[in-house]
Amino acid sequence: MGLTSPWGCSTEPAIISGNGSPSSQQDGSDPQQDAQDDNGQDSPTDVLGLNLDNDVDGSDTDDPTAINDDPTEVSNEGNAAPIANAGESRQAQSGDTIVLDGSASLDPDGDELTFVWSQDPDTVSAEIADFQNAEIEFVAPMVSAETVLLFNLTVSDGERESSDSVAITVMPAVIEPPCPAEFFISAANTSGVAPFNSSFEVGPVEAGTQLVGEWEWTVDGDLVGDTNALSHAFEFQGEYIVEACLTTSCALALETRCESIVISADAPTAGGGLGGFGGGGGGGGGGTPPPTNVAPIASASAASSVTEGNVVTLNGTGSSDPDNGPGALTYSWTQSGGTDVTGDHLFDATAAQPQFTAPAFANDAAQDTLVFKLVVSDGDDLSPADTVSISVTQAVVTAANRTAAMSDSWLVLYNVNSADSIAWKDWYIAQWGIPSANTLGLNADASAERITKTEMINTIFTPVVNHLNANPTLKAKIMGILVGYRVPGNFYTDANTPTLQGGGGWSVSSRLQKLDPGALDFPKWPTNAHHFNAYFLPDTDRINKSEMASDVFITARIDAPTLADAKALTTRARAISTNSSALPSNEWIYIDYDDPGSPGGDEWTGLRLAYEDSDFNTPAWKFPWKFFVSDGGSEEPTPNAAFQFSYYRLTGWQNGDWSGSSSGTKILGYAMNSWGATTVRSTTGHSGRYVPNVLFNGGYAGAIGATAEPYLSTIPKADTVLWCLADGRTMGEAVFQATPDHAWMWELVGDPLLRIPAWFDKP
Repeated sequence: MGLTSPWGCSTEPAIISGNGSPSSQQDGSDPQQDAQDDNGQDSPTDVLGLNLDNDVDGSDTDDPTAINDDPTEVSNEGNAAPIANAGESRQAQSGDTIVLDGSASLDPDGDELTFVWSQDPDTVSAEIADFQNAEIEFVAPMVSAETVLLFNLTVSDGERESSDSVAITVMPAVIEPPCPAEFFISAANTSGVAPFNSSFEVGPVEAGTQLVGEWEWTVDGDLVGDTNALSHAFEFQGEYIVEACLTTSCALALETRCESIVISADAPTAGGGLGGFGGGGGGGGGGTPPPTNVAPIASASAASSVTEGNVVTLNGTGSSDPDNGPGALTYSWTQSGGTDVTGDHLFDATAAQPQFTAPAFANDAAQDTLVFKLVVSDGDDLSPADTVSISVTQAVVTAANRTAAMSDSWLVLYNVNSADSIAWKDWYIAQWGIPSANTLGLNADASAERITKTEMINTIFTPVVNHLNANPTLKAKIMGILVGYRVPGNFYTDANTPTLQGGGGWSVSSRLQKLDPGALDFPKWPTNAHHFNAYFLPDTDRINKSEMASDVFITARIDAPTLADAKALTTRARAISTNSSALPSNEWIYIDYDDPGSPGGDEWTGLRLAYEDSDFNTPAWKFPWKFFVSDGGSEEPTPNAAFQFSYYRLTGWQNGDWSGSSSGTKILGYAMNSWGATTVRSTTGHSGRYVPNVLFNGGYAGAIGATAEPYLSTIPKADTVLWCLADGRTMGEAVFQATPDHAWMWELVGDPLLRIPAWFDKP
């Protein structure tokens, strides 16, 4: 029996497979009912005598737009049916050449197969010459919006057939606007006896080049015209800089290119008049011209080659002024080529010797050339520009010298099923200069924040393990794994929402701290060999790659309600990391004091004692801290906050003061309550959790929270977090070293590369 068109009708029964999980809800409003909902099992914190509130919510997300990649078979008796394989669904841009490959199809009996491709008639048509080959080729059509093309492959061994489908998502082509063209400036007369005229014009370096954009002409810095043909009178002795600048739109931003020419005017002859261009002199003029200033001379120098990560010094001290005046030389540096470093906190464009840190590579090139231009001024005149070029080469870092503070020590995970996740990945690695080779696209459910354990293993854990094992050079330098925007963040060990897993399940990012395929059963939490308690014994040695086991990694997560919110976390982190000023002395570390839901109040006693202990003095001065109080209805505001730490509470902890008016640097918030990171993608879901609210309503750069009911023995040590940050370590390193076990319940949400260049001003 022949197979009907997959886009038409068939009398064969269709089998649709899916997955789901029953839902239950425990909202903490009725402790007795919650205890019944727990089937008589208390959370681990109950074992410790803490009756924490439970707020459980299970949900199931099925994607109605997902393509069923399972082949559809039509069976006849006496012959094994072939198995069709249309290849993986993927994304392309308009104009790309697409090859659909069905050669992975097979016949269990070894029979020769025939291939027939068809396209869903309801999708944009692709021009395909031959539909009856194992491989077919076409050019992705030009589209103005994201468009999905659906194709079906039917294979036959002569008796039996099988079909499979594949989707190609076509994105609009990116059209870059033109950049400023190369050009030159010429003058009819570049020298003469004052007074004299000269006319100027520009032309393209290459014949036929179109010069498009806005022109600006200056003579010694004074604007004199905006056309491409200009005449100017030079009345007095001296050297004049005539500069033409062309501004056009390039790569969605304005870019300006300038060229200049020097005009020399000799001392005027007595009684001479000003003649027109190309003509004779006029009647004699009288008087003595004012003194002529001689323009200064710029000299820019630097090391010709540096290694990424090193501090580089530009040197303009060789600049000079022939007549030493009228004022002292001032300096103006601009960058015209290579990775932009002018935002570096070390860079001062007006200094004689500005500095910057040689950038890490944002791609896999072997070299990056930085070009700088220096112009000096004596108060009256500008010098001609002098340029210097610096070649930046990739650093060869040994394992003993590699730390997680290096951006190329991180593997960035993103979701290929989300266009926003792909856009976030491209934006994120550009912010920190992370090589594109340090990214991994996952074929995961982009609509689900929480998935099952099986889905987590198949779509996240196993692909990460396989990718690192298949790329040993990459694995040798990776110290951290960042679970990126729209990658599922939580998972259940089964679909029945076990009590301890609460509304959020276990943390995907924390599960990736130890890539041991043999420990995928119910939580196994080996001790973190790199943990230390700063209160008892600070660890003054920063972790390096040579000290870490091959399957242990620092982890963090970035997710948010929107793409803009996710980017904001890194924007805040970079603002803190590039600020050379110390944290203000009027800012505070806030520690939650009490909760009327518990007799005597709940206080983070160990944290307070650590800060009051005179031995806790590394750094060599006190951490500036103060209490803030919860009254069970709303929290006391925390103005001038750098950090906020909240211990567990029985009531009112979800009613934080997130008005957005609280001032301060707001680096990190940490609440040791039940399921504070149940959701990161919503500030209202599951009755409003601590982590999304402290980040996206409170404006903090990072947050620590639990996805499951927290074991007290597993909580990250707040004093260690602060000690590491004060020591100059990144937020990712700090939280990792503060966590006693590779537990599956705690996670850092925020940019792990955040660091504080200078700790608090001493009180």
